[in-house]
Amino acid sequence: MNNFSAEVPMIARTGLFLLALGCGSTAPETTSRDLWPSPAGDGSLTGTAWVLTKIGGELPLGQEEITLVVDESSAGGNSGCNYYGGTPQVTDGTFRLDELVATVRACEDARLMDQESEYLAILAQTSAWEIEGGELTLRTADGLTLMFRENR
Repeated sequence: MNNFSAEVPMIARTGLFLLALGCGSTAPETTSRDLWPSPAGDGSLTGTAWVLTKIGGELPLGQEEITLVVDESSAGGNSGCNYYGGTPQVTDGTFRLDELVATVRACEDARLMDQESEYLAILAQTSAWEIEGGELTLRTADGLTLMFRENR
């Protein structure tokens, strides 16, 4: 391993991650409780643990579940190799995750690292969302999608 994770102990990386998550957002507050129900009228984005089922139309690789949990002031989860988080900005039909940060642990399999990079890149560009039949779809302006199911 020839990267940051080999040089910095896990506890220090975790501390940096939590410190970054604790920093306040300078973005205008667009998150409003009355906008949490899905624009499709079929559930709530917050208070639900979501598990990735498709990334750009493909099934995710690996054994580790890729997750997303959104609450009023933060969002994050496991991106396959690392943990990530950010500040959600949600309005009726739009979703954006600002100040996206992640731990920096390397996966043994380069394909999982590539998938994680793709997942975080799509997540950072997400603009639209909808929930239908217990499935959450996040979509970028370019039409890239992340699909999730409720974690039961």
